Amino acid sequence: NPASILAKKKQNLPRGNETILVVEDEGALRDIAASYLEHLGYVVILAFNGQQAISILEEGRQIDLLFSDIIMPGGMDGYQLAEAVHETYPSYKVLLTSGFTKKLEDLLGTKNAAMLRLAENYLHKPYNQSELAIAVRKALDS
Repeated sequence: NPASILAKKKQNLPRGNETILVVEDEGALRDIAASYLEHLGYVVILAFNGQQAISILEEGRQIDLLFSDIIMPGGMDGYQLAEAVHETYPSYKVLLTSGFTKKLEDLLGTKNAAMLRLAENYLHKPYNQSELAIAVRKALDS
């Protein structure tokens, strides 16, 4: 029965109870990511851009993973956000996502080891719950 195989597959997805700050300017994608992550047991905090994410962190909210889109309006892209978070909160893990690869290609030439790792390990959009579950767990466990 294909439906029961699919249900069983979903049960076997890597799960967790860590807190994830999801930064995504598109409401529908933000909702999907939050829904997937909450279903997997994570605590989710939402931000619609880099500035809001920084404000949330400055309030003292403890997070385990920053999961951010790369391309966002508001003058701060995902890499700039990751760099700011890395400088202030070096223990926080970061996972980036994008449907575009141009900025990524530019970064693969960078000398900054942390940014290079982010560029190599980003999650490509569109992603499904399984891909997100695996990428998030891998980022948290790295």
